[in-house]
Amino acid sequence: MTANAEGTLLASSPARGVHRSVDGGESWTLLLAQEGVYHAESRGRLLAVAGETGLQVSDDGGGQWRSVAGLAGKRLSSVAFARFNDTVTVGGWVEGLWTYDIGLDQLHTRQSGLPVVHVRETNRGTVAGSWGRGLHLYPASPETPLLITATLAGDAAVVEALLRSGAEPDVFDRVRNTPLIFASRDGHLDIARLLIEHGADVNWIDGERATPLILAAHKNHPAVAKLLLEHGADPSTVDDFGETARSYAARRGTDDPILGWLR
Repeated sequence: MTANAEGTLLASSPARGVHRSVDGGESWTLLLAQEGVYHAESRGRLLAVAGETGLQVSDDGGGQWRSVAGLAGKRLSSVAFARFNDTVTVGGWVEGLWTYDIGLDQLHTRQSGLPVVHVRETNRGTVAGSWGRGLHLYPASPETPLLITATLAGDAAVVEALLRSGAEPDVFDRVRNTPLIFASRDGHLDIARLLIEHGADVNWIDGERATPLILAAHKNHPAVAKLLLEHGADPSTVDDFGETARSYAARRGTDDPILGWLR
């Protein structure tokens, strides 16, 4: 059973689905008649339910439900709303930790291979309890908006000022995207160079196991890819889609300059 900030109680049962009470448990209403449900959470009219068949979400208080395609068939154990937005963190009994933005309908892999029993969002970040592999903390990153926002805007002057004032170059967002990840994806060569000069990890792996080099190759930014390779970027990393920097570059043909450097 869970209770949200509005005082709503949710009871989930593998045999009887999800029920809600708004009067302290005096009476209950059936919200989702589905077997194999393990955990339900709500925030206002948003609801998320984890179970044997994946993740079910509703944005109208439980009137209508939809299944999240990327998690269909996954055996999910637990779900938790982020503290400040409409994203949920989802854990899988067998393996996997994901984040899903309900409004944007975007799913990201946060950790592969981890059998998750329960997830919880705290001031310090996401806590995931696992089957036989202990308790895992994924720290919140309060500096993310400053350096990442400047990178996304392509503002090299602000990025440089932040780095010179001591900003952590590998600060990351809730799905492990760093400034260098974004600079490589968007082709911001000057910003990528600044970040590397201040110690950014050229082999950082984000929530989809992509590296800066993979993103530079995928989005066709040869100058950024060359810079990354000059600073030790590893071309052998495989992302969650089974692709490498080389395979992305090869899609553009044998004369692609990035492909030539990766042979």
